[in-house]
Amino acid sequence: MTISKLTLADKQQVNAYFDAYQPHISEYTFTSLCAWNSSRPIYYYDSGTGIAFLIKQDDKVILFGDPLGTMDFEKLCFYSKQTLGAAIVSGKRIHKKFSTHCPSITWTRDPDYDDYMYNQSDLALLPGNRFHKKKNLIHKCDHLNWSYEPISNEIIPEIETFMHNWYKHKQCQVGSGLWNEFQALSYVLSHYNQLAAFGGLIRIDGQIEAFTIGEKLNSKTGVIHFEKANTAYTGLYQLINREFAKRTLENFKFINREPDMGIPGLKQAKHSYHPSHMIEKYRFTCQ
Repeated sequence: MTISKLTLADKQQVNAYFDAYQPHISEYTFTSLCAWNSSRPIYYYDSGTGIAFLIKQDDKVILFGDPLGTMDFEKLCFYSKQTLGAAIVSGKRIHKKFSTHCPSITWTRDPDYDDYMYNQSDLALLPGNRFHKKKNLIHKCDHLNWSYEPISNEIIPEIETFMHNWYKHKQCQVGSGLWNEFQALSYVLSHYNQLAAFGGLIRIDGQIEAFTIGEKLNSKTGVIHFEKANTAYTGLYQLINREFAKRTLENFKFINREPDMGIPGLKQAKHSYHPSHMIEKYRFTCQ
């Protein structure tokens, strides 16, 4: 079984599988897989009729997400027994296939990596009393001279300047989780015209003060990868969230805002937007 390191040159090959099998976990976009390559190198196994993604950590290889398409699960499970320390997968569909070829498999839920799913209309319109606090926060921006616009290649240098200032303000340290995010976002901005990502930004008095970047996950779902705002403006995060959902993700039924990774502040923020449902994630080990 031969695995290859994922590079930008693999975009057409990988996206052909994504288009055919319509993934539902937030990790399964070409942008996301490539962007985080510096902190979690991604490899893939292409059987010709199916594809599986893997992460190399030390001397172990970790299965990353559901294999897509027709896959030799017996070969993949044998490979798992030899090299895998653990695996991250989503949903119960794969459970039966792996369990058939690896009876000693052990499954555990991993709620820290569950994806938050929202109705697009909820995030765009903030209807009813459930979103009263969000609307009140957005009203704090009413007096500002703000405008929304889509991200274009010509604006990337401005966004990069804002991004560097944002991470500097957060005292981002090399090797930290925030540093890994900075590296991933830098990659996306540097290769923006080569990836399938799209984004929006808010200017206040002509200056960029918030931006967000996402992409198509499947035919019904858009996924948001990054969202940054100047915290000096109360309500700006809520404003960019609403405007992006309303103006850029208007053709999707659902919006995936990725997992909270067990971070209490993220968990509270994501729940406060009242998700319609969650995409459950699991880990397994083969003995």
